[in-house]
Amino acid sequence: IFWLDDDMIIPIGRPGWLKRIAALPPNYPDSYAGVETLPRLLSSGKKVIGGLYFGRHAAAAPMVGSALTDPDFSRKCREFSTNVVETSWIATGCLLVHRSVFEDIKKACPELAPNPSVADPRLKDYWNFFKPDVDGGEDKKFCDRARLAGHKIYVDFGVRCFHVGYQCYGAHNTTGGFRK
Repeated sequence: IFWLDDDMIIPIGRPGWLKRIAALPPNYPDSYAGVETLPRLLSSGKKVIGGLYFGRHAAAAPMVGSALTDPDFSRKCREFSTNVVETSWIATGCLLVHRSVFEDIKKACPELAPNPSVADPRLKDYWNFFKPDVDGGEDKKFCDRARLAGHKIYVDFGVRCFHVGYQCYGAHNTTGGFRK
């Protein structure tokens, strides 16, 4: 399944379009603006992999767990690279997940099973793979569960996405990252 939030702009193989729609600087490399996101993520062979993006404000950090705990990783998120790198979690705004990950989470986390006593009858038959708790929001908790089920989490630095807020935010116009 490919998760894509409605406030994300992703590269679709048309560099001129991406540069225009995301208001990127003129020197933004066509080799990154021209990436085709879904084919690239699929070609990685990884079962949980996402594009690199930042929060949607000027002081935003990369939406990748390792960027918040490792200053070197945070710095690398701002450099152009085509590396695919393992991380502790990645936000789900641009995320590709193989079906087997959900099947393995079911085995590892039976407490997420459907609950027929849920007040909303539309939800009684669904597994709650993204259930947040005090240790993290739904993005982080999904990745925690995937890792518990034996899967690694990856970010593709070659898929550089833009998060829409008051403008399109990315490495070129945000300042956040590693937090002590």
